[in-house]
Amino acid sequence: MSLYFYISYTYNETRNSKLMKTKNKIIIGLIVGIFLTPNIANAKTASVVGCNYGLGQISTQGIAEYVTEKLSNMGYQLFNTYTPTRYKLEGQTVSGQHFIQSDVVYLEGHADSSTMTFYNCGGEKVGFNKMNNTIDLGSNGYYIGIGTRNLSNVKLAMLEGCETARGSNNISSQFVAYGAKSSIGWSTEINTFSAKSWLTRFWDKINSGGTISEANDYANADWYTFSSIKNIVIYGNKNVKLNPISYSRSTLANNNSLVMKNEYIVNKKMENDINITIENTIKENVNSKFNLADYNNVKVSESNGKTIYDFGLEIDNVKVEIGYTVFVENGTISRIYDNTKGQSVDSIKKSINQLRKNVNLEHKEHVYYNYKTDKIMEYKEIVDIDEAGNKQINMVANEI
Repeated sequence: MSLYFYISYTYNETRNSKLMKTKNKIIIGLIVGIFLTPNIANAKTASVVGCNYGLGQISTQGIAEYVTEKLSNMGYQLFNTYTPTRYKLEGQTVSGQHFIQSDVVYLEGHADSSTMTFYNCGGEKVGFNKMNNTIDLGSNGYYIGIGTRNLSNVKLAMLEGCETARGSNNISSQFVAYGAKSSIGWSTEINTFSAKSWLTRFWDKINSGGTISEANDYANADWYTFSSIKNIVIYGNKNVKLNPISYSRSTLANNNSLVMKNEYIVNKKMENDINITIENTIKENVNSKFNLADYNNVKVSESNGKTIYDFGLEIDNVKVEIGYTVFVENGTISRIYDNTKGQSVDSIKKSINQLRKNVNLEHKEHVYYNYKTDKIMEYKEIVDIDEAGNKQINMVANEI
């Protein structure tokens, strides 16, 4: 077994002498096991890759560690690495599978529509490409073709990187083309700043027993500083569930506690003016005082059968990280999510107007008001592009 594997799989070996117990004790033990212990029918495997690129504050290791924790909680046997090399990504795991043949494959790093790349963290530049052949460029990279492996065992491949779902023939779609049940990619550039929050909600929902589609909706329903994180494309079967553990009825009820209390189910047919239709629907169902003039409307996603609009509060060119998220399906407003966090628009206006007297916002980009700290912040991009053009974006917040 290679040292880089972290295996969250345990077993108990019982000696023959311990098996010689009374029949009553055995029955009691079985009953306790049935009601208190999760039942895993078959061992499930998951492969996770994250990387600290060592450039500024760009690192995907923290999110990858969180995903590893969630998969471990669900009983998966983990094969994860934060120092990827060609040996680790191409070799066989202790289960006899190759690294990307696990039930769940989570890759996070520099990417474009054709490749996912890791470097500076494992001592060499390695990654995956969308083709059925491996490309060896020497010191310029070693890209394993995902088509060189039988991926029929993969339930979900998530490729968290810029543009991994751009176009019709991309690295995410090819996972399904080569046999995976489902895959997830991003159609646009994304940044790790908002990715952390989105992925937390996604995997929390998966951990509670939700399908891939339900987890995607649950994550997209929330508010994020940079809404491009919602540009998700799901390929293959959207109804796959990844939690293999079956619980007692009471435990399962607790797992389904991720109820969105800010959700409003509506059925309003879209009219010619989208903004007016959504404004009237919010007034009728959520907030009668809603004023469209206070909000910046962004169509953040149009995929998986839904169009998502974010209406973010914006006062005098200062954005506030609250607003409303609207789901439109088949030309009908289906759901509205109140992401105002209980904040008063009038109070926020007063605070921003007062703060603006003491700050100069000229030539500032990505200016936000943090209602929790009552400060105006500027977010600055950290962009890292490798030699192949693969990109990763992060944001750093500074008080103005």
